[in-house]
Amino acid sequence: MKNIILPLVALTLTMSACSYKSPTEDLDKAIAKSQRDLDAIIYGGGQPGKINVNGVIVTDESGSLLLDKKISILQEGGLGSRNVGTAVVGEKNKPTLSPTVKEESPQLASAHAQLISEGYVNLGCENLTAEDVQGLEERKLDSTETVYVFLAAKKVFICGEQHKNGVSLNIMAEELVLKDVRLTVVGIVGGIAVKTQKLELQGKNLLGTAAPTSNGIGMDAPGIALVVEKELSGPGDLMLISTGGAVVEKK
Repeated sequence: MKNIILPLVALTLTMSACSYKSPTEDLDKAIAKSQRDLDAIIYGGGQPGKINVNGVIVTDESGSLLLDKKISILQEGGLGSRNVGTAVVGEKNKPTLSPTVKEESPQLASAHAQLISEGYVNLGCENLTAEDVQGLEERKLDSTETVYVFLAAKKVFICGEQHKNGVSLNIMAEELVLKDVRLTVVGIVGGIAVKTQKLELQGKNLLGTAAPTSNGIGMDAPGIALVVEKELSGPGDLMLISTGGAVVEKK
């Protein structure tokens, strides 16, 4: 009988040793998590800008909001220092989609209608045809604008590389044509706001915002708003992208 009991006692002691947990183990884990959370706040990268998309490029299918396949969204948090990794996109910064367009007051709607009733604006397009601008007079861009850039006309054409630092770029048109555009706004203020009745996409297009790199707190990027009221056309596509600022340590 003793020979049976002794092995059982030994087995029980062995299993107890394997399952033993230090009295401070849970506390140690909680402290480690708190330190990681604190590091993410102090050394973490910035948030991407909020991206809002409204109009015919969003459809509501049985309660699920779907973005037109020609449009894509990418948001990336900034890279932190001290190995904290890339910032996780916060709930308040995640994109919002809606098939509806906010109704304007009669006075504002009338003013906007007047702005887009005539003329055209050309930003970077070299080969516009007579058919493209038929019956329209070119509106020259104001080169003195540095903080607020406002492009408004019946037709707005944008092509190629366009980089703006620390500006609010507001585009309003009856028809907006994007052709192989890579338009980015870098800063912690400003952003991109587009409102057009018709959007034509030619080639690969990108509208983006990014926050600058900092050696202090991670900076958040400006937002992007895209409203297409009536029609999306063209064989191209468009990516909306926003990236939070990275953090680097002082040397």
